[in-house]
Formats: sequence, C-alpha cells, structure tokens
Amino acid sequence: MRYVIIYTLDFIHTVLLQDSSAAYGTEFYVGAMRNLRGDTDDLLLYITTPSVSSVSFSIKTTNGIIGSYSVNSSVPVDISLPTSLVTNDGLYSSRFKGVYIYSTNGGLISVLVVNVRPYTFGDYMAYPYQNLALSEYQYYAVSTGTLATLSDNSLSEVLLVGNEDNTTVTVIPTQTVSVPIDIQTNSSSKAVTAGSSFTFTIHRMQTFLIGAPLLDISGTSIVSNKPLTVISGHECGNIPLICCCQHIAEQILPTIMWGREFLLTPYATRSHGPYFKVVAALGSTSLNFTCSASGGNNFNLQNAGDVTTLYSSSSYCSIISNEPVLVTQLGPSQDSGSGKGDPVISLIPPIELHQQNITLLQKVHCTSMASYNQ
Repeated sequence: MRYVIIYTLDFIHTVLLQDSSAAYGTEFYVGAMRNLRGDTDDLLLYITTPSVSSVSFSIKTTNGIIGSYSVNSSVPVDISLPTSLVTNDGLYSSRFKGVYIYSTNGGLISVLVVNVRPYTFGDYMAYPYQNLALSEYQYYAVSTGTLATLSDNSLSEVLLVGNEDNTTVTVIPTQTVSVPIDIQTNSSSKAVTAGSSFTFTIHRMQTFLIGAPLLDISGTSIVSNKPLTVISGHECGNIPLICCCQHIAEQILPTIMWGREFLLTPYATRSHGPYFKVVAALGSTSLNFTCSASGGNNFNLQNAGDVTTLYSSSSYCSIISNEPVLVTQLGPSQDSGSGKGDPVISLIPPIELHQQNITLLQKVHCTSMASYNQ
C-alpha cells in the first residue's frame, strides 16, 4: 500500500434488519482470519440490538466465557478481543480460535467483526447460527488476487468456524492448497490440487484456515452436513491488480439463501465504478447484466461454482439470473484512478431479501500516516 498524506480514516458499516432474514439473532459463531503479514493490532466486536430494553449477552472461546455485557438500541457496545484469536495459519494450535456470542435473555443482537492493522483493516457482518435441517449445506468462496510485489505472498483465504460437533466438510479448491492430513491432530501437511477434494471433520468452535498465496480461490466449494460459518476474502487483496491492497472479509451464506434479482449502485464519491463478482449456485446459469449507462449484456455460467466478474463503470445496474447466484461488490484500489480508498468487499442482498429498516453504525478510526509504499 502507499499513503502520502495524513488523514483520518472513517468507516461506516450498515446493519440490515428484516425479521429472520436479517443479521439479528441470538447465537453467533465467528472468527478472524489472517490480516497482512499476520499482524493484527486490534480485534473488535461491535454489538447492536433493535431492542429498547437491555439485552444481555456473553462471549465464549474454547477456554471459557471471557465476558458478559448488555446493550440497548441507543448505544452500541464495542468490545476488544485478544488478538491471539486471529487464525493466521493452518497450524494445529490455530484450530481452536472460534468465538461464540450469545444472548442470555433471548433478545436479538447483531455482530460486526473488525480486524485492525495499521494501513489495512477489514470487517464483516456476522450472520446468526441457523440449523435449516438440511442434509447438505453448500458454500462457495469469494476472493480476489494480489500483486506479486508483496514479499510475504499474501493469501487468498477462507476461514471455517464449526457451529456443531462432528460436522463433516468436503472442500474442492480452485487452486492448489496445503492442508493437514488430519485437522484433529498435529499431523504433517499434504497438497490438494485444484479440482481435487479433501474431507475432514470439524467440531463446534474449531477453526480451519485455507489459503493460496498470490492466487484467487474464488469458486472453491465447501460442503458440510451441518451449518458452518464460512468467512471468505483476502489477507491483503488488490482490485484490480494495482496498488493498493486491503484486508477484505465477508461471511458467505449457504446457496439456499442466494437469490436471482439484484440492484446495484455505484460508489458516491469514486470516479470509477465497482466490480461485481458473481458465483453460480447451479449449472446452466444465465445472467442479464443491465446498466443505466451501457444497456444489457448476457452471460452464461456453465457449472456450479463458476465465477464471473462484471464492471459497472459508475452507473446503476441490475442482475437477473435464472438460477440462484451470489453477488459481491468489490471496491477498486486507489491507483485505479477511482479516487482515495483501498479495496472493500460487500455482500449484495437479492431483492427478495431487501430490508425495510436499517441501523447505521459509524465508528471512527484515526491514524496518522506518513509516506508508505507496498
């Protein structure tokens, strides 16, 4: 990354609320994956509630309860977690870093997870635990690439957090990855090539990081017989492959919660529009991508897990598909000519899940930055 001025960095994250489809719930399993060079200065939780009355909640790790708190709709609660809970690698000692956040009086809460490092931080809105009584939960990773100039080969990554004991998981990566022979023991590693599969068991609150350096693992398939928390993104990704990079993360929902119609908006203050990465849940998926400035174009995704990237050129757009898809919005790197701002990833809800009420949570992080190149 390169910064040549001193400025104040603000972020605003929107909490979406609409009945059971929203990010409000009573139980959450979360984790944090590797930030640039494995450095995290602060690991933060922001908790909100729609309730005027006080909602009590507790936070638990594999070592036990680490705190109990209360929140109401007037004042969000921010909590600092030990940075040792970040899953930075695939070592055996890094497989027990899940965080369980739960309401103790039945009130609804929402959870925002923020991983802060100087010059790069990422956040994601956590979705509550839901057992949908399915025999199979299908997820697909969404990520990006990075510049080869990064000396530490930063990872395109996926973090899995177990929600229930004895969860069987099968992963088919789109890039070759190194994984342990047995994630339940301190075993040696093996290489799993792109398109091959590996199967393992993960338990409640266990964590497992999958990553590929200098590559993009978008479209990687994760199938489980019980619900999982799947967090996908990049240690420090570039969008497109130009300066500057940013840690990005988003929780991925199972394909049963994907949609077919999406409304897309440009960034208000950036001269070049965002990119939209689309993942197919099923084969033979047809997309119509229509923008106010350029008309419509049709695209075909032949197989489940196929990925395409669309560009809006700063106009309002829509995506309509014949089968469910996942749509993420990717903000470009600052040297793309789009203005100040590093990459960001946002999960776009389908029209059928649009919210009727929103809560805006604004937290300010101020950092004095001298010239810094990467």
